[in-house]
Amino acid sequence: MKFYIEKEKLSKHKELESIVCDWCKTAFKASEQNEDAIDIENKFDNTKSGYEVNEFTLKWKVGNNYPDGGFGEEEFIDLCFECREKLKELLLKNGIVIQKRNWDY
Repeated sequence: MKFYIEKEKLSKHKELESIVCDWCKTAFKASEQNEDAIDIENKFDNTKSGYEVNEFTLKWKVGNNYPDGGFGEEEFIDLCFECREKLKELLLKNGIVIQKRNWDY
């Protein structure tokens, strides 16, 4: 005969609370009704729907990459939509060529 007792399992998990722009320090917070990470990231990226794409990546990555794994360190910045446009202008004014290419899948 098996006897069971009820136990409460406690676990911790991380929820995205906010994203802060590293340049202007504006905080984009998750709404109280919807704390979904996708919702706050869409606000940060200035998108109007879940299908719209507005991504920005600026990072430096150093380390070692082997066929069976790797390790390293990554430096990156989080910028809001407005600051990304300011950075783009700043780069263009200083002679940096920003390349374009189409993508499709």
